[in-house]
Amino acid sequence: METFAHHEGAAGRGLESLLAERDWLRGLARRLIADQVAADDLAEEALLQVLQRGESGWTLERPRALLATILRRKRASLLRAESSRKRREQQRGLPPELPATVGRPPLRVVV
Repeated sequence: METFAHHEGAAGRGLESLLAERDWLRGLARRLIADQVAADDLAEEALLQVLQRGESGWTLERPRALLATILRRKRASLLRAESSRKRREQQRGLPPELPATVGRPPLRVVV
């Protein structure tokens, strides 16, 4: 599946269509992850990844599909990291209620 299509002078339109999906992407992230701060971070990271992949002269054919895929992959990566952190804490004998990152609550996922 080709996500980017080449069109002369279409870079601005591609960027505009991508940025128009920011609220939708943030909403999807908040439905997938209960922690609003983590959800907003993931949404911004997904948007940034697409922006970094695009080059001038390229426009997105299906921005929501690409953004949703990237967001879900980033969520899966975050969940793996959280699981690994918990496993390491258990191996070291740390109580599970103490998060590894001071001041940040444990990640809650909406199922």
